[in-house]
Amino acid sequence: MTGAEALLFPGDCLTQAAVRELSKQVYATHPAVASRIEDLLLQQKKGADVQAQIDAQLTLALLPLETQEVFVTRRIALREEQLLHAEQVQDIGHIVRDIMMLKQRNDVLFKLYQYTMPFIKHNRLNFPPMQCTSKTVLMHMLQVIALTCLGLYSPQHKTPTLHIRRQLFAFFTHLATRGSARDIYVFCQAHTYLLRLALMEHFVYFTSRHMALEMPQLLACTGTFYDHARTQRLVQYITDHFRTSALQNETVDWALVERKAQLSVERCNRTCKSQQLPARAREACVAHFMPVGAFRRAVDAPRVDARSLQAVMAQSDVLTAAARWGLSRAVRKYPLPVLLQHKQFAHVQQTSQAANKRTIVVRSLVYVCLRCNQRHPHAKDDMRIQFPDRPLCRHCSSSAYVCVADTLGHLVRVYDNYYYYCTTCSRVHIWRGTGSETAQCPWGAEPADAPRRTCAVCVRTMMLSNVQVFDQRLGVFQNLSLCSKHCPPAPLMQSVHDLRALRRLIAHLGAA
Repeated sequence: MTGAEALLFPGDCLTQAAVRELSKQVYATHPAVASRIEDLLLQQKKGADVQAQIDAQLTLALLPLETQEVFVTRRIALREEQLLHAEQVQDIGHIVRDIMMLKQRNDVLFKLYQYTMPFIKHNRLNFPPMQCTSKTVLMHMLQVIALTCLGLYSPQHKTPTLHIRRQLFAFFTHLATRGSARDIYVFCQAHTYLLRLALMEHFVYFTSRHMALEMPQLLACTGTFYDHARTQRLVQYITDHFRTSALQNETVDWALVERKAQLSVERCNRTCKSQQLPARAREACVAHFMPVGAFRRAVDAPRVDARSLQAVMAQSDVLTAAARWGLSRAVRKYPLPVLLQHKQFAHVQQTSQAANKRTIVVRSLVYVCLRCNQRHPHAKDDMRIQFPDRPLCRHCSSSAYVCVADTLGHLVRVYDNYYYYCTTCSRVHIWRGTGSETAQCPWGAEPADAPRRTCAVCVRTMMLSNVQVFDQRLGVFQNLSLCSKHCPPAPLMQSVHDLRALRRLIAHLGAA
């Protein structure tokens, strides 16, 4: 997978002489190819979009003269899809989804994007070690760097000058074809800021082109909101400025390119973080603007629906009407379907007829402290009942803002939380929206016929130890159970880095 010795950069030392040697064009240009390039440049000055044809001719000029002669005499043309373009890069849709859904993975490419984005996580990229980086990841990094340096994402982007573009074509072609995996790794490690800038540009390009409808949904699911279109424009503007300032000289100075890339990355961090939109603010708590006396009067008032509330409060002052309106928005009841209502009523009637089950009706009540419920949504467990039937919130040690609602036959909403009555355990639970609330109790025990844990090697079920090991083929951590015979000692487990190494160690211990 990786070369034992670097071919282009001996001693893993990236010198300017070695980099300058890769930027030179080895073979001479055929006269017909040079003439074609001059004609295309004239057309480009007149406003024609012929950048793809120019890149094809520059790629052809890197070949030996004999090969160029074959292309010219037989009129073989390189098509646009055969050149380097953004669609050739590996699909990162699954990586973007996992990042936006706040998942954690140990994949190297996932970590590169996760720790590079200025508006995601904390933007601290630690370059991965060589033994953890595959050739696919190295080629991905090299391709995105080439796309950023050449400005190949869109014809509207700024591009380097022709002689710089010729040197970049020669450099990336020689590095990809003649260099080993170690050479590519050394180059990317020496230009970390350039890699970060390239990953940012590829991220905003991919999400805007292939995930335009999916990104708003992902942002809404996680509650992290930012103006994605504006962030895309900022990153594109900054990368265009980078190409204008760093790739307009006579020769490619990679030290200057890295310094300009560092300035561009810091600029992306500042501007993109400042464009973040705050998450949707939660509804204001009733206890923040309603006094205790007004709250108790509103709670003890006769229940009315939302349509009749305005008529009932017609003779009240504006502040009292607003306070009661806020209370009605904080706590609401929604009737369940008729079959579910009948199921709950039948359960209460059947259970109340048994001995010592007269309190079953009280268990359908939910006690909610409207001052503490937003921070502590488990309202049923946060109450203490004092004599005579006085609910007391254990967080604020007060009963002033406690509201009692009956969940029998209804779905009770308190702020952003929904509560329902469970007929299995005769208790009130929070509605999670999984679809199995009315058929399965969330506190129910595991089924009796659940399979027992066995050793991953044999069939022993006694004296098992839990071992967590990385599965390199799937890219996830696997939880295994090993018996005392097949579980390696703790000192040997420190050298186990993946599932294959664990398998070899167990086989070695068994043979010994």
